[in-house]
Amino acid sequence: MEILGLLLPIFAIIGTGIVFAHFKLLPDSAGEALIQFSFWVAIPALLFSILAEEPLDRLFDGAFYVSFGGTVVALFLIVFLCARYWLLKPLGEATMLAYMSIGSNTGFVALPVLHAVFGHRAVLPTAVATLILIVAVLITSVLLERSQAAAARKDSTLITGVRHALLNPLVLSTFLGVAYAATGWPLPDIAKQYLGFLAAAVTPCALFAIGMSIKLEGMRHDAVAIVVISAISLVVFPVLVLLLALLVGLDPILAIAGVVCAAVPVGKTAFVLASQFRQSEGLAAATISISSAASVLTLLVWLYILAQVYPGALPT
Repeated sequence: MEILGLLLPIFAIIGTGIVFAHFKLLPDSAGEALIQFSFWVAIPALLFSILAEEPLDRLFDGAFYVSFGGTVVALFLIVFLCARYWLLKPLGEATMLAYMSIGSNTGFVALPVLHAVFGHRAVLPTAVATLILIVAVLITSVLLERSQAAAARKDSTLITGVRHALLNPLVLSTFLGVAYAATGWPLPDIAKQYLGFLAAAVTPCALFAIGMSIKLEGMRHDAVAIVVISAISLVVFPVLVLLLALLVGLDPILAIAGVVCAAVPVGKTAFVLASQFRQSEGLAAATISISSAASVLTLLVWLYILAQVYPGALPT
């Protein structure tokens, strides 16, 4: 019931956005403004505040990077290559499909779930998983920059794409956060409060905008893609993480944290990226919504499976 209580508000905010859009209670431009605010202000504040407070020596665990990070790399490549060269999707769409397959909502779903089960022990592996996914955001941004440049018939070299990606506020805030963490300085209380106020806006703003962008016609048109990506995100991703965790002998709590981080629904960052680069916005919004609803059941199933695989690791 705790998981249900954590996931239902997420879906309810998306539903509220759908209602407001359907009855035209807000102009369509409101959703766009919320996304721009999330992309340029709220999410960078959240990323910086998380990473700046985490000691660098605690951000590295070889076995965890192999199990979770290895799965992220392999799954991203498999989905991208299949979409690009088998299904012959354009670069931008193939990139978004690949990112959505691994872009799980570690910060707003996995962390509260794991914290409810394990307490503070769950914070570190969730932060590491978030850091790994931030690297995936950088790669996704580079590919989307190249796609956007190609569509506009602009010259786009790899160096140009990397430069634009590094100026992406999501990527820039990540590097700044890690750089600040390297100093070992604590964040001043005023800075914590300032960043905290901004970061608190991520969930309501982005989820409400997701709801406003969902069109039932688009969901019917992209039904196959939505179901496939949701299944990869909620089933295939955590299965692969669990298999690698067992293979490398990962500590049970770290293994459970990795699987849960993989098993949560597609995160709102997917929609922010899709909106910023004008690529598959409707598909991203619908996939986030559907995977959020489905994860109410699948997360319960995964916690049951993990309790059988690691008896005694989960509190009863």
